[in-house]
Amino acid sequence: MVKVRYAISLFLLFVLTVAAANQQKPEQKPTDDIIKLATELVVLDALVIKKSTQQMIPDLNKADFELYEDGVKQELTHFSQDKLPLSIVLMFDTSGSMFPYIDRMRNGAAQVLQHLKPEDEVAVIATAAQTEVIQAFSKDRDRVARTIKLLDYHAYGDDGIYTNEAIYQASELSRKASNPVNRRVVIVLTDDVSTQLRSKFHSKKETIDEVRESGTVICGLIPNGMFAKAMKLESKIFVTGRLAFAPGSINDYSAETGGEVLQVRPKDVDSKMSELFDRLRTRYNLGYTSSNLNKDGKFRRIKLTLTQLKDSDVVVKTKQGYYARAR
Repeated sequence: MVKVRYAISLFLLFVLTVAAANQQKPEQKPTDDIIKLATELVVLDALVIKKSTQQMIPDLNKADFELYEDGVKQELTHFSQDKLPLSIVLMFDTSGSMFPYIDRMRNGAAQVLQHLKPEDEVAVIATAAQTEVIQAFSKDRDRVARTIKLLDYHAYGDDGIYTNEAIYQASELSRKASNPVNRRVVIVLTDDVSTQLRSKFHSKKETIDEVRESGTVICGLIPNGMFAKAMKLESKIFVTGRLAFAPGSINDYSAETGGEVLQVRPKDVDSKMSELFDRLRTRYNLGYTSSNLNKDGKFRRIKLTLTQLKDSDVVVKTKQGYYARAR
């Protein structure tokens, strides 16, 4: 039911032409048409950047994009930029390797809250060997700031994070956004050193499925200072039985969903977090109804390109696809 409301809300926000068309056919019920069309809508969240500079390319319009589903060109029917509110899950890696960056992460999060619009909302997760929601979605900036300030960095273990499980739970939480029309984003502050065993919790495949179903964009902020590099090297060389650890990293989930991962110097953690939020505002929201009406539950692969900017230095980031399920 949440998915249906989510799609309906997006449809109502994107287009008003359905109502106008229904006025010409008084015998039809507008609500029936809206529900039928809305539940078929495939929604994309896309970022366009220059690969060499990472600069964003603004001021594009619907005609600038071309979309293919399983190799078949589709018609984009909906387009906007920074129109939809944000539902953001801030996830803090509280493992021991992140202790040197605690204060800067807190300061960065406090700055980020000032960049939000009144209709945006934020939830907070702490994760290491355990993952816990410490703040449900809230539009109360002061409340969220207090939660982050009081975050106990010793309460969840200190031997690395269980990345797959953490992303799975964050994606589940994103489904609980108070407004189903909101854009769903998870921002992970971590050194991306996972110690999740293959035999424990949700696998990488299960997590990717959950991320796809929830429509969540995964972004990351990863310190690349000497301490973080040393911890990653240690995890690769000295951890006995490394093959026992489950595959899966923030980069994997970012690539799957069209998100971003910023590698940052420790002194820039706070400013880069603000930059990441600003970049969320430049993303484009697109929607289409698939020409393949067969709801067979199979994965449909998406390719989004630009019609004019045929430049190898220009990159379009969006989700790789979706499952064609009957809703």
